[in-house]
Amino acid sequence: MVDAHTVRVGNTSYTADKILVATGARPWLPKFEGSEHLITSNEAFHLPELPKRVVVVGGGYIACEFASIFHGCGSDVTMVCIILA
Repeated sequence: MVDAHTVRVGNTSYTADKILVATGARPWLPKFEGSEHLITSNEAFHLPELPKRVVVVGGGYIACEFASIFHGCGSDVTMVCIILA
């Protein structure tokens, strides 16, 4: 970041009114008793069968997409969003 409206990549500078820096992320699962039953969005399309019930933890766009997909396919979906203040 050069300033509030400029970012430099190598020798090239890009200027815009608004700049979004999306660094990417990877799913992460905490370890606790029973966590062997958890999956991430990476495994969701590889399930051997559609689950009857699903709990989706999170409120971001990926969580909402998967909740909608599972619901649309007939699963009973509960979404849990944890807000840390």
